[in-house]
Amino acid sequence: MTYYNNGTFETEDEETMKELLRIIDEVGLGTATCGEADQYRLDDKFYLELTDCIGDIEVSLKEIVDVCEKADLKISFLITYCGDAEGAYSYLNGVYETLGEEELHLRNVSNESLIAEIARRGLFQSAEIMRTDYNCGSFEAESEEDLKKLIRVINEIGLGTARYSENDIDNCDGKCRLKVSGYIGNLEESLANITEVCKKAGLKISFYISYCGEAEGAYSYQNGIYKEIAAY
Repeated sequence: MTYYNNGTFETEDEETMKELLRIIDEVGLGTATCGEADQYRLDDKFYLELTDCIGDIEVSLKEIVDVCEKADLKISFLITYCGDAEGAYSYLNGVYETLGEEELHLRNVSNESLIAEIARRGLFQSAEIMRTDYNCGSFEAESEEDLKKLIRVINEIGLGTARYSENDIDNCDGKCRLKVSGYIGNLEESLANITEVCKKAGLKISFYISYCGEAEGAYSYQNGIYKEIAAY
């Protein structure tokens, strides 16, 4: 059977990442050959990208987890696989899981879909959704790599009902864009936090996102300046 594996390992410091690389090299992980080119630092955490690694890596991942736990190394990962079957391997907060296709789909169902179901059942009041803003616009970066890192920042901080993957990247006219369309929620605090993290990480991004609903206006980040624009 043929599996194609993609995902990310995460550690809290560089020394742990170096030790993780040594363990992966020792245990083996499909066709993966992980090195410095596959890792990066973002917001004081260290990441190792696994891209198009071929093979059934379930046994190897479990062995890597066992070795890391015995060595008291704090790591986490989420790796999806496709090919003859689909699913994912997850190790978060010390818990290792294998997810089948249906479990993965349920885990990844968007908040937007869940809110649509809440609306269908007429349960908005009990869900206590306090401010219902509808947001549309886009993020932009000079490189696809910066946009991939931005996606990680957005998914970690949260952005209303938005949940992104690399499949959402749109390359057009030499620019890389990430569309914001119809997402629900007050994004002000999240966008300010995302902006701060990107500044510290040296990511060259910009965005203009308008909102309407209980209030109207826009959030803008251009040339390193973030501001909220109220509608008049």
